[in-house]
Amino acid sequence: MNAITRGVVAAAAALPLMALPACGGDEDNPQWTTPCAVVLDGSGSGTKLDVEGLMKERLGEFLVDKHCGAVAFAPITGSSGSSKCDIDSVVLDQAHQPGDDVAANRADALDVALEGAATMLACAQKDEYKASDILGGIDRAVGGRPPGDGVYEMLVISDFAQTDATMNLYKEKLDDKQRREELIAELKADARVPNLSGTQITAYGFGKGFSKVPGRTNLLLAFWNELITGAGGPVLDLRGQKLDQ
Repeated sequence: MNAITRGVVAAAAALPLMALPACGGDEDNPQWTTPCAVVLDGSGSGTKLDVEGLMKERLGEFLVDKHCGAVAFAPITGSSGSSKCDIDSVVLDQAHQPGDDVAANRADALDVALEGAATMLACAQKDEYKASDILGGIDRAVGGRPPGDGVYEMLVISDFAQTDATMNLYKEKLDDKQRREELIAELKADARVPNLSGTQITAYGFGKGFSKVPGRTNLLLAFWNELITGAGGPVLDLRGQKLDQ
């Protein structure tokens, strides 16, 4: 375990044992089967928040809290769909035999997942595009969904300030609901909006540094929630975070 991931893995391992059930279908300790993904913003937009710090702080607890059986990885760059920052998905809960040290096996798998996330982020941060393609990162995660049961739990660490050839959310008239609807329709017509039915996005860093204009970050949130619900998903889960105003 290296210095990049030691803190997160230690925090996950320190959780009460009831939060780390053994796998294998036991009634008291059901196997983790949730399909999960982590999407990390390595674009210039992501420099306005400490993506690496948030990853270290939040990713381990997310994977444990959601009982992720496997986790996929997707980068946010200036052109997320064509990024070469590929990391294979990681199985976090293998079937086991009686007597196996399930907690240790899970801790090892979490270590691999956190190492993979750190490697992907470092790669994405070397991207030369002067843009930020959040939708492309989400779409890539949808296309890379790992096997599992139930809701697809997706962790996105980003400011969500999309700035690429399709749109620049810094300049859009987000206070105009009709314009927001038109923009979403344009994105759908360009096949930029993935199918998000059965997907819950948990966001950290949302709107960080987006605007100093009072209320504008809330308008950014309105846009994304309208886009996501229109694509079949529930609104963003901000985990109680207060937005920059």
